[in-house]
Amino acid sequence: MNTKIFAQESRRILMQGVAKKLLYWGFTEKGEVLEEPQEISGGYTFRGEVFDDPSVPNLWKSLESAIKNKGIEVIVEEAAYTWFNRFMALRILVKNGYEEPQLEDAAGLEHTPIILQKARQGKSDFLNPEEKTRLHKILTDYSKDQEAFAILVKGYCHNHNTLQRVFGKIDDYTELLLPDNMLQTDGFLHLLNTTDAISDEDYQKVELIGWLYQFYISEKKDDVFASFKKGKKAEAKDIPAATQIFTPNWIVKYMVENTAGKIWLDKNPNSQLKTSMKYLVENESDVSLSAVEKAIIQNIEDLTLIDPAAGSGHILVEGFDLIYKMYLEEYYEPEEAVASILQNNLFGLDIDDRAAQLATFAILLKAAKVYPKVWEQDWLPNVYAMPEATDFSLQEINDFLGEEGAAYEEELDTALRLMKQAKNLGSVMKLELSEEGRSYIQKRFNDLKVSDYRDFTTELIYQKIQTYIPVLQLLTQKYSAVVANPPYMGQKSMNTDLKNYVNKNYPITKSDLMTIFMEVIPNMTQDNSRFALINLPSWLFLSSFEKIRKNYIDNFSFDSLLHMGRGIFGIDFGSVAFAVKKTKTENAIGSYFRLHERNFQHILYKDIEKLFLYSNGKVDYKYDFKQYRGEEGITEIPEKGTVEGKKLFYLNIPQTNFAKIPGRPITYWLSDNVVDLFDKEESFENNFETRIGLVTGDNNYYIRNWYEVSSCNTFFNCISQIDSEKSNKIWYPQIKGGDYRKWFGNYLTVINWKNNGKELKTKLHKGGKRLLAHNFNSDYQLISEGLSWTKISSGGFSVRKQEKGFIFNDASASAFATNSTFLNFGIAFLNSKTAFKILRSINPTLNILPGNISKLPFIINSSDLVFEIVEGNIKTSKKDWDSRETSWDFQQSPLLNTTNSLEEAYIAWQHQVTKDFFQLHSNEEELNRIFIDIY
Repeated sequence: MNTKIFAQESRRILMQGVAKKLLYWGFTEKGEVLEEPQEISGGYTFRGEVFDDPSVPNLWKSLESAIKNKGIEVIVEEAAYTWFNRFMALRILVKNGYEEPQLEDAAGLEHTPIILQKARQGKSDFLNPEEKTRLHKILTDYSKDQEAFAILVKGYCHNHNTLQRVFGKIDDYTELLLPDNMLQTDGFLHLLNTTDAISDEDYQKVELIGWLYQFYISEKKDDVFASFKKGKKAEAKDIPAATQIFTPNWIVKYMVENTAGKIWLDKNPNSQLKTSMKYLVENESDVSLSAVEKAIIQNIEDLTLIDPAAGSGHILVEGFDLIYKMYLEEYYEPEEAVASILQNNLFGLDIDDRAAQLATFAILLKAAKVYPKVWEQDWLPNVYAMPEATDFSLQEINDFLGEEGAAYEEELDTALRLMKQAKNLGSVMKLELSEEGRSYIQKRFNDLKVSDYRDFTTELIYQKIQTYIPVLQLLTQKYSAVVANPPYMGQKSMNTDLKNYVNKNYPITKSDLMTIFMEVIPNMTQDNSRFALINLPSWLFLSSFEKIRKNYIDNFSFDSLLHMGRGIFGIDFGSVAFAVKKTKTENAIGSYFRLHERNFQHILYKDIEKLFLYSNGKVDYKYDFKQYRGEEGITEIPEKGTVEGKKLFYLNIPQTNFAKIPGRPITYWLSDNVVDLFDKEESFENNFETRIGLVTGDNNYYIRNWYEVSSCNTFFNCISQIDSEKSNKIWYPQIKGGDYRKWFGNYLTVINWKNNGKELKTKLHKGGKRLLAHNFNSDYQLISEGLSWTKISSGGFSVRKQEKGFIFNDASASAFATNSTFLNFGIAFLNSKTAFKILRSINPTLNILPGNISKLPFIINSSDLVFEIVEGNIKTSKKDWDSRETSWDFQQSPLLNTTNSLEEAYIAWQHQVTKDFFQLHSNEEELNRIFIDIY
């Protein structure tokens, strides 16, 4: 069993146990109440029996209320992970030597945990008197070991300082839902005590808790994504599972070292920490300014690092590790350093209660590595979950603010109203407080928090607002370093409230949470400071993200960027991590790492990552990091690129290059010569009109293969729309994408264009509100000669001549020359390797749109040789196409066009085809040479 299977199996066992416990407590599978406990003096009655635990009736009422508010499925999930988190936390504490074993099997006694064996030896001082009394009544009855264990483990959790501080008090309805099979072979405790999925070495790794969390919710995530495919929108309760991804350690180190690390080096350029920052990326500009000019912090306490989508705290843990070393350089003692980091340096927010708890626990585990007595302190890091929705009256707000704070009633009221959606919106909330208001609210909250006496009214409002104010404070503060792996969720999966909010507040990035955070994170960053994040690489190139690219290029400085391929996160999409300085400068330069080239991927995907940095222009490999996913082999990165000679490292790239290219794609790998081409006025759109093809709205009705319909009803060679209107013929030749093929061909389909497409142009959708079809392109259909290409292609890019008499479909796109003499030159250029390389720089996706073609630099050269070669290529390609029966111009097989034997005919045909092929290849090589010279 591996760790993922263990976590998934744990979830299933615990959820089944919790569900059965709910049935025991009188709830149906739908949450309806069949029976409930009745309170009596000293206990309660239930199902005809008397019990001596007086706390149960109130807990049961709390459980009933939670089921009504949240639904029974949510309660099952919450109770299961509550017990999973606490048991795993206890096991981790034991394995790290901070705790005596309690849950492990006693020596020689399977299914008897140590905590139960000790109790039989009189060792249960952590229980209160009532718990001890109830325990002693059943302790010697071995048939009631489960009941005894339940009393012991609940009492232990009640009395456990760390569990209470980190995971909250356990004296709520989750006590009632501890599964009854904990000590049985099919129970969770047996699985925990017998699994080989987690080694003692694994338990020493702080990031274990994060991996367990991601694995634990992985099946829930699968369920949520499956519901998205069925059109369901993400409810607030679904967002954590849908957006949680554990970030590989080496990427976290890269982001932290190039934000917090660089901030420290700006202040202390001679710091010895520089040699230990294995993922630090240095540019020429890093040494061009003095420390005085660059430093944005005066003291180590000023270095504030926040992760606004903290998850299980991996980024904050790495932040702690690096900042602690900074404190040691300032001669702090471990106790002082840990206390200050938790109070002054680290901050985290998450939409998920579980994640915030686990992040807190992970940070304390990291702190305990250097100061074990941290468990004895009351210190906690500033990590908070978004609060549950709560209404605050103006009277309550005034009770909190007091008389001195009356002036801030309106702005606090506005903020609290928005924060009712905190569980749904998370860190994308735009909260605004005046500096005076923020300062007062913080002071007022702190005063109430430490007050020895709060009157009844003040106590009520403090208890109600205490989960709101810390989050409000964190979201209205600026930080010297912001680092995050933000959530990914497209608009189609967002619920209505979330979608409406981001549409209104983030109009240029609203399409996905990942790009919305590209606005959120800089807004949280101090001017001239640094931030880093991870995202999908689509934002680097797609036109839908052009505005956010322009914003970054115009206002910030890309420091470095890791462009990675698929599989980095164990999922099938690429990723990009980048570090940015919030500084506007005309001379910004950055270093870029192209880590997705073929023959490099296996290095990263085997979960053994080696990153590298540049020093004085030389590559220096410094670090091997074995990520938690497990060792599968170590591979060296080729020192000068991939084995195919492809470049992986691009140093000191001027950021101004990106603004020269249409659409501003982040094409860091382009040479200066190619970039300069875009800076000239000549472009393809100056000489060609590019169009996307016709959308019929019902291809099954309007489109056929040409041989499926009668040739008598097909109008070939119609080059006049007037002729089409007069004709009674139904079907017309159509360009509809097709396979990779240059110069000529892919003429396979016909379209119902009777009476110049009258029916298609007027047919309405069901309901009659809008046309079924669009993109009619009336200026060009039938009457214009042009060139066309398949819109979506996983292979290379190929362009074909489009003759007159054709309708072009949306599976293809077309271009029409403003001067017919340019047509052959345009086909030649687009079929060249030069055009393909430039095209891939502005659009590396599979979807080649007219806008991509129109932006290509187009240098006209009136070479007769180009015209002759193109005419020859078209002729050869047409001959090849028409030699097949799939062509409507097919006459007969070339093997029959001879008086010789079939064998002789085949040899002659083979000779001619080979000759044509090599001639075509030679012609294309000559065109490539011509365009390489031109460009």
